[in-house]
Amino acid sequence: MAKADSNEPNEAATDEKLAVSVKIDASEAQAAIQAAIGDVVTIPADSHAGAVERFAGLHAFIAKVEGIEAAALVRLREGLNEIGDLLGLHSKASAKAESTGDYKASDLS
Repeated sequence: MAKADSNEPNEAATDEKLAVSVKIDASEAQAAIQAAIGDVVTIPADSHAGAVERFAGLHAFIAKVEGIEAAALVRLREGLNEIGDLLGLHSKASAKAESTGDYKASDLS
């Protein structure tokens, strides 16, 4: 469940309700995305100002989720590139060693 970072009033809020900053972890983000899949997203609000504030929060949330996904993809790509480099070096070393008689590639398994 989301946890409120503070309960300080938002200076930009024009209605009587207090706005809070919400910290969302990745599992909550995935659950929210799963729940929001569809053609329409409804944002209940008591006033135009409330709707604007909620939309801004939703927009920030989506940007944060996209940032998490992008960062994870970059880390995954870097890791796979490193593994590929190591496998390439190993293949070259194994082929060279097999041709010189130092050891056979089957000795590694």
